[in-house]
Amino acid sequence: MWVNSKEVAEILGVNLRKLQRCVAKAQKNGQKILTIDTQKTMYRYLFGRGGASGKILQIWIADEIVVAHNANLSDKEGSRGEIE
Repeated sequence: MWVNSKEVAEILGVNLRKLQRCVAKAQKNGQKILTIDTQKTMYRYLFGRGGASGKILQIWIADEIVVAHNANLSDKEGSRGEIE
């Protein structure tokens, strides 16, 4: 599944700027697969849609990673509600 760069940075636990630098480096080298902290992901830019410069960074990650991250978030929110 593809998600935007801000969500990927949150899911993988990296800084958004680091993610952008990795994509720029991979793009400069002509690579279509990006490695971020041992996670291999596919990326592409969509031109002519959204943003100030008219491009969107799509990053493809495994569905299991997204589901696990969302489950962790819901567990944390649920545990906060029980404490109060």
